[in-house]
Amino acid sequence: GVPPPGFECACLPPILSPSAPTIIARLGEPDAALRFEAGHDGDALILQRVAGAAPPSDRAHEAWLIAPGAAPVSLGLIGAEPLRVPYPDPPQGWTLAVSLEPAGGSPVGAPTGPVLAAGEINL
Repeated sequence: GVPPPGFECACLPPILSPSAPTIIARLGEPDAALRFEAGHDGDALILQRVAGAAPPSDRAHEAWLIAPGAAPVSLGLIGAEPLRVPYPDPPQGWTLAVSLEPAGGSPVGAPTGPVLAAGEINL
């Protein structure tokens, strides 16, 4: 029906959902079998596998943040669910990488297995 005269619509403009992070890095070539994406939602980095299979049960995908000229720092393991790491201001130009590690992650605090995918943070 037609709204009565003087009726004002209380419609609100659509707002971006906080669950829709901005993609800040793509790890792996566009045609690679295994790819990861890193997003940022204003409070945290969110890393997830977007193509390819999970690692074997005795292995894990471990995410790393690498500053220019510095050693990699582990961010944690990427499983079936995205990895969420509190990080208010992701650093432009730093590298995110994913390596294949033993289940539970690298035992030495540095990548021990092959790097499967990497990409630069681009804000």
